[in-house]
Amino acid sequence: MRLPVVSQISTKDGVSAKNARLTNCLKESKKSGDKAVIRPGLVLQAEGSGVGGGLVAFSNELVSVYGATLGFSVVPPVEGGITEYPATFDPYGGGLGLQGYTASDDTNIIVGYGFGPTAVYLSSNYIDYSSVFSGYLGSGTNFPIVGYGLGYYWLFIYNGGSNDVKLYRSDTTASSFTLVHTFLNASLPANHGRPFFWFSGTDMYATFIGISPNTNYRFSSSDNGATWSGSTMVADIYTSGYATGQWQMTYFGSSFYTVMFDGSGQSHIAYTSDNFATVSFSSGYGDATWSSGYLTKLGSTLYRFYIDGSGSYVKYDSSTDGITWAYGETVFTHATGKVCTLKSGATVDGVIVLYITDALSASPYTSTPYVVVLTPTSSGSIPALATIATGLYDFAQSPL
Repeated sequence: MRLPVVSQISTKDGVSAKNARLTNCLKESKKSGDKAVIRPGLVLQAEGSGVGGGLVAFSNELVSVYGATLGFSVVPPVEGGITEYPATFDPYGGGLGLQGYTASDDTNIIVGYGFGPTAVYLSSNYIDYSSVFSGYLGSGTNFPIVGYGLGYYWLFIYNGGSNDVKLYRSDTTASSFTLVHTFLNASLPANHGRPFFWFSGTDMYATFIGISPNTNYRFSSSDNGATWSGSTMVADIYTSGYATGQWQMTYFGSSFYTVMFDGSGQSHIAYTSDNFATVSFSSGYGDATWSSGYLTKLGSTLYRFYIDGSGSYVKYDSSTDGITWAYGETVFTHATGKVCTLKSGATVDGVIVLYITDALSASPYTSTPYVVVLTPTSSGSIPALATIATGLYDFAQSPL
């Protein structure tokens, strides 16, 4: 018995459970009859929502119709992975590597150092850094707090809880910094730490948290940091105070997120949706013995990184809403006889960069710095060009 493989192909409406169809085959019609030909192998690049309405190549780009959307081009999927590099940047020597928090304009990364003259280093590849600025912006500054927002790099120069805090601004070359504002100590809470700061629309905010007593003041600026209004008293976050943490807050959804350390030194994910008037805390880390922490956003996902209590590995959790977290991925494991420390991180050019040291657990405590790059897996997408009427379209191209 001979059964026909190719029947009359019916017009599809996007429902695969009806009408005649072929799977992984094409219908080929010749004088000798119809044949089912195995189609060339394809790899999924992207999916649009809705019934496909047409597809054409135009000027080396794909123009498509799906549902009521006119799509242009395709953003291919990214296969994620973790890559480890030996670090070349070691300004203090001894294998300490990069220290302190970074700032990124999504192309370059900067980091600041103090203890006398303030030095700023810049990297365009997240591994090699070069000095772009050095000057006396304050003495005993420890690690200047760097940030990026509103098209500028920023430096908060902090000299301890009983001194003024100075704010400097630079363009994206980070080669020169201009003093734009001084937060007088008399206007700040007693025994304040470095400010938590964030950018919302065209405004910049900074909150200083005082310890003993726990008092918190918020300031805001709408003119690129030159003039600040305040001092508004805001959330009493924790009776022991949060004086340290990851100072530049990350905008995610409708809230701002950061890492804060409580009075006992444990880190927490804190978030606010009302510019620090109230602060809430999300669930604990995926490992019960976690310590340290780095928080960042990439695409539509929030990531938090941490080390276990024995310094054996660096792990991360991810969240799509900032509240519920998926646990357990490991990005770095210590070498035998060593303990690892998560020093800092940055998000640049679609990847997350972690700066980690691995040191001997006994004298002479020799340390080796590493750069670990996490590329999250992402699905492909079809950029929307316009909204059009739903239907099937034939495309015609002119040679002009």
